[in-house]
Amino acid sequence: MGTDIRRVVTGASIGNAVEWFDFAIYGFLATFIAAHFFPSGNETAALLNTFAIFAAA
Repeated sequence: MGTDIRRVVTGASIGNAVEWFDFAIYGFLATFIAAHFFPSGNETAALLNTFAIFAAA
């Protein structure tokens, strides 16, 4: 039973690391995404829209 728990913990840890990596990459690229996918009239609104899309997903 010890190996089953170890496999579960390892899998959960890898999944958690991938999820945090996804959050970090999206956070680092948020300004790039805002500049390229939303109108350039208001940079603050574009950045907020970027974060809103991330929150909805």
